[in-house]
Amino acid sequence: MSEKTPDPSDLLLREYQSLVDQLRRARRLDEEAALDLVHDAFVQVYASFQNFDPAKGEFRGWLWGVLKHVAVKRRPAPLKPEGASEESPLADLVGEEVVKFIRASVAALPEAYRRTVEMRFYEGKELAVIAKELGVPLGTVKARLSRAPDMLRQGMTVQATTARMFLERKKKRQ
Repeated sequence: MSEKTPDPSDLLLREYQSLVDQLRRARRLDEEAALDLVHDAFVQVYASFQNFDPAKGEFRGWLWGVLKHVAVKRRPAPLKPEGASEESPLADLVGEEVVKFIRASVAALPEAYRRTVEMRFYEGKELAVIAKELGVPLGTVKARLSRAPDMLRQGMTVQATTARMFLERKKKRQ
């Protein structure tokens, strides 16, 4: 019996599956979208392998950077609740409410962050275009987009806590 030689791409994927899983969780991707992203990243790795410098760090770290870069360059998917069917009126209603809530949360961000998030996710502009239009360095745009989710989470937590406190007081009065 002869053993079949494994496909190098299968070996690579198996070796770095944990990075793929991290990326899926971080970007909230389904399996197909994650595999598309990984494919694009491996094409980028192949095209720019001459830029890898082992003196600057391990291959795993460089690969993670390529994966993140490819993920950031991808246009964000439109806001839609998970599992919502396109034909469902309820999904439309829930989707509208979710989008309203997110837009209200974004509107509460400090001006610089709010505008950066709007340009990227509502208008679909590329990072370099945002930097140019706002007159700030590209790194500033990236930093704002990196910090904005935590700021949104904090704001939503405050809203949820306030609502919970209001409901508890109302319950005690009854």
